[in-house]
Amino acid sequence: MRSVDRVAAILNFLGEGSPQPIWQIAAETGLPRPTVFRLVKALARQGFVMRDDGVGYRLGPRLMFLAMKSSGAVDLKSAARPVMEWLARETGETTALQLRVGSSRVCVELVESNQMVRRVIEVNTPMPVHCGASGKALLAWLPEGRVAELIGKGPLQRFTEHTITDPHELMAELRAVRKVGYAISFGERMGDGSAIAAPILSSTGEVLGAVAVLAPPHRTPRQKLIGWAPVLQRAAREIAAAHGAVPLG
Repeated sequence: MRSVDRVAAILNFLGEGSPQPIWQIAAETGLPRPTVFRLVKALARQGFVMRDDGVGYRLGPRLMFLAMKSSGAVDLKSAARPVMEWLARETGETTALQLRVGSSRVCVELVESNQMVRRVIEVNTPMPVHCGASGKALLAWLPEGRVAELIGKGPLQRFTEHTITDPHELMAELRAVRKVGYAISFGERMGDGSAIAAPILSSTGEVLGAVAVLAPPHRTPRQKLIGWAPVLQRAAREIAAAHGAVPLG
């Protein structure tokens, strides 16, 4: 049982924030460094954690898959796929379904654009929830106290010059997102990406996921992204309805 408790302590700590090195995991969990090293390596072999080169370890795709499966994400994928295909035809760009798992977001379904130059992201791979249109759409409808728990008080990890690293600035951005009903990003996680995303909401306002349109920035100035907002929000409502979360009206 002691080994189970130690593994649980490591996973719980990694689920709270950004990638962490072995020494930090040991310091926060109170476990000896050799023990942490051995357990993290074993978890990595099984896909429950993954190494973020140069930073440390984060929760891995296997754990994300099990969490999503138990929460009904597989059903949401089935409901979303036909709508995402329609949305990809309407916009001519790649569409993605993303979920929040702890302080990460994961793309669980992708419909690629048929254009020669197109945006493609990793499926079932954890990404930071504090940056990108999908991340902001997943956070904006949460209580602010819960958002504060997820992003922490310190500077957020920077990926590009456009990444929002100040938690207070991010909170202000999320209030603006909630007001208009969608989120936009330009190069917040990757310099060559732009996106617009809308939340998929249940009848009680619970955030089930986010649907996004992803495109190269040279093809999508801000006004073009904003012009897609009505079809994107329609897609989000139709996915929720197909999932049985809300009546379609």
